[in-house]
Amino acid sequence: MEKYDIAVIGGGPAGLSTAISASKLHVDTILFEEHESIGLPWHCAGIVSSSRLRSLRIDGVEEAILARFDTVDVYLSLRYAFSIRSIIPQLVLDRVAFDKLLAEKASSLGVKLKLGSRVKSLTYTPDGLIDVSTGSDRCRCRVAVLAEGLPGVLAGKLGFNVHRLKPLPSIQYLVHVDSSSTPRTVEVHLLPAISPPFFLWVIPIDESLCRVGLASGDAKKLKLLIEGFLSKRFKSWRILSKSRWAISVGGPLHRTVRKHILLVGDVAGQVKPTTGGGIISSIICGMIAGRVSALALIENDYTLLDRYEALWRRIFGFSFKIQKMVRGIVDRVSWRILSSIVESISREYGDLEIADLDTQIDLIFKLASSPNLISRITKNLVQL
Repeated sequence: MEKYDIAVIGGGPAGLSTAISASKLHVDTILFEEHESIGLPWHCAGIVSSSRLRSLRIDGVEEAILARFDTVDVYLSLRYAFSIRSIIPQLVLDRVAFDKLLAEKASSLGVKLKLGSRVKSLTYTPDGLIDVSTGSDRCRCRVAVLAEGLPGVLAGKLGFNVHRLKPLPSIQYLVHVDSSSTPRTVEVHLLPAISPPFFLWVIPIDESLCRVGLASGDAKKLKLLIEGFLSKRFKSWRILSKSRWAISVGGPLHRTVRKHILLVGDVAGQVKPTTGGGIISSIICGMIAGRVSALALIENDYTLLDRYEALWRRIFGFSFKIQKMVRGIVDRVSWRILSSIVESISREYGDLEIADLDTQIDLIFKLASSPNLISRITKNLVQL
């Protein structure tokens, strides 16, 4: 039976960055991906900060950039409310191309990629190793990193409280639209039919291509909601492809390390509780997980694995905590209160300017700095 130092389960950005980081310290690493091709099926809105992406120093990443923008227009029931301008430009990624770049890097560093291999179980052996089984194939490793995404079946079997992730069903279409109705920039639409309160997004790729998606607590209504919106927003539209997945809005799990097993990415809740986005945070957490795991093995000291928990929370813990508070408030409010809050923001600010749209904490603090706005919001919230 083959033995490896580290086994990574999941071939998205979180898992691939983990494998890359570990292999740079020359530990034998294997990565399992259940699908036959990296990056497929495609999902995710694919928006990242240009500065944060640049800081990761990923070779060839320009090839995976589809579009750039610096403004988001916010709409309330199809009526324009206000704009948010980001000083730092934002990017729209081709996730298939982006993920393949990471996979090529991992492979070049010696990571063994097992595609079309769905891991069904992880069990500890008497000698302290971890048996990794796909049903038809097995191997053993010293440390396992789960980057399986949602719903986190393996993580749940291993005792992690994945129910706290609060997965929200989402859907996204790639659509060809009439060029005369193509948005000038990214749009966020707040609609009364979406429950719990979330939003619908429109991301222009070029003059006739858009990504249009939404998340809602009622999975059965997703198709009806998105196609009803498309008919109202665009003169004509044609669906080129569809994707469905779940996003996490519950915030990080309380524990992301258990014995010799680490969680990273969506399954750890290392994404924004406000929007469910988290490409950059998942990659950074993966880099930490890979390096810490490798160092623990090099030093033959598994207690070092606990450093992973401390390090990633030092970077993202505060931001995720604040965003989780905001998500908790939004989940409780009625459409009437939510629309009143949005209208208050529109009256108070008109258009907003923040440093970096991707961090979101800038936006939250800017809104919280207005006594008038906070007073209006508080008056609405006391009615809950």
